Amino acid sequence: MKRRTFIREIVLLSAAPLLWLPRKSKAQPGWSPVSLSLLNPRASGSVPSPVLKWLASAGVKNSSDVAPANNDSLNSWTDQIAGVVASWESARPKYNTGIQNGLGGITFPSTSRFVQASLGMTLTTGTAFCVFKKDSSSGTYQFCFDSESASGRWIIARDNSSPSTKLLCSAGGTNLISSSTLSNSTAYIAGAVFNGASSSAWLNGTSVASGNPGSDALSSIQIGSQNNGTLQWSGYIMEIRFYSTPLGTSDIGSVFTELNSTYAVY
Repeated sequence: MKRRTFIREIVLLSAAPLLWLPRKSKAQPGWSPVSLSLLNPRASGSVPSPVLKWLASAGVKNSSDVAPANNDSLNSWTDQIAGVVASWESARPKYNTGIQNGLGGITFPSTSRFVQASLGMTLTTGTAFCVFKKDSSSGTYQFCFDSESASGRWIIARDNSSPSTKLLCSAGGTNLISSSTLSNSTAYIAGAVFNGASSSAWLNGTSVASGNPGSDALSSIQIGSQNNGTLQWSGYIMEIRFYSTPLGTSDIGSVFTELNSTYAVY
């Protein structure tokens, strides 16, 4: 009888290796109930989900309102989380295939850009990421994104006034300028934590600036140019995403790892 009982308990253990609760009548010293968060650490410690995410590989429609082919002019770009549609204005952005790690990107010739006057939400603090490839150092600034109006601005751009080209992040106040430079024909992953005096700028997984870039709240977006439709991005944008909270260092690192696994930037 004892031999059969021993065998039965071993089978139960192998069938459910993550959780073995001894019988109350035979409780062993040191045993205590096990929480689900211990069995699955990411259940309570995972990175929050983004609230907005524009992907050049999804949600893009050409002038015929269908998925684009190479070099097609575009009508709109829909984010993959909340369904926010940014539509072309003044001139149409273009889609090109095979820009980075086999994935497509969007370029902004002439006065082209995507605009959405209302995101359907207001981000008072948060974190933004942009995956881009820079092709030119001409002009003083080039914008990955800005707000649709002159107020409520969150910005990721490149600053060529240093004089070398650097990453610029702002929320309506003093610009955060990266300590490292940006090279032409090179892809980057940029990040910005917008959180008042605790803000920071990131490039390819490394913090490159910190300070107070302002405290504007974002409720609209203009992709590919400054809010007035000028200073177009020269190169390609592959992805833009926003989180509604200022991410900590560990979470920022996790997002960079995820994005780099997709785009093979660094």
